[in-house]
Amino acid sequence: MIRAVHLILAYCSVLSFVSSYSFRRTRNRPPMVSNSVLREAMGALIRNKLGSCLAVLGSSIGIGALIGVTAINGAGSARIQNRP
Repeated sequence: MIRAVHLILAYCSVLSFVSSYSFRRTRNRPPMVSNSVLREAMGALIRNKLGSCLAVLGSSIGIGALIGVTAINGAGSARIQNRP
């Protein structure tokens, strides 16, 4: 479950980067291939270290909160079902 969430977040972040880059592309520039997109994305992450760390921290806190709420909900449901 957690791996699926990580993959979805990574996919969304790459899509948002690619869509924002397409607005800046000029007519004479050829379309980017996947290797150069990843290289550009990694360069942006390295240049914006604080923003990248805060984004990872926020995602981790959000995923942790989701897991915690799901666990509490499951425990509460099990407790209610086990009542005599």
